[in-house]
Amino acid sequence: MKLIWKVLALVLVIGVGGVLTKGALDYTSGAEFCGTVCHTMEGQYERWEHSSHRVEDGCISCHLPHDNFVNYLVRKTTDGLYDVYSFTLKDPPDRLQISQRGADLVVQNCQRCHENLIMAYNVSEDRYCWDCHRGLPHGF
Repeated sequence: MKLIWKVLALVLVIGVGGVLTKGALDYTSGAEFCGTVCHTMEGQYERWEHSSHRVEDGCISCHLPHDNFVNYLVRKTTDGLYDVYSFTLKDPPDRLQISQRGADLVVQNCQRCHENLIMAYNVSEDRYCWDCHRGLPHGF
């Protein structure tokens, strides 16, 4: 009899934990979260909100990997923890600068979404998409 209660308690903990984790994942994946939690992101959010990219999944379309859920979750967790550390224990920068790691991922996602255009225009590997498309999606 005691074993059944332990199993039920374990199932309840896993179920509640899963719902809470799913809720946190959904909440922190929205563009509104990125744009309103940190004052440093307000300008990027504002410019994105008025761009043609606003119809996509928001920040995660460009800034997280889409090859598989494990990579997505690992990158979201590590980047999120770094952001929390940077913006709570350090002085946040007035202007954000994308890292090389982040820029490489954004380019991969540009190529993923715009594969037909990229193939048609024979894009060079030594340039970033935003070298020509300065106004997308953040406007600088």
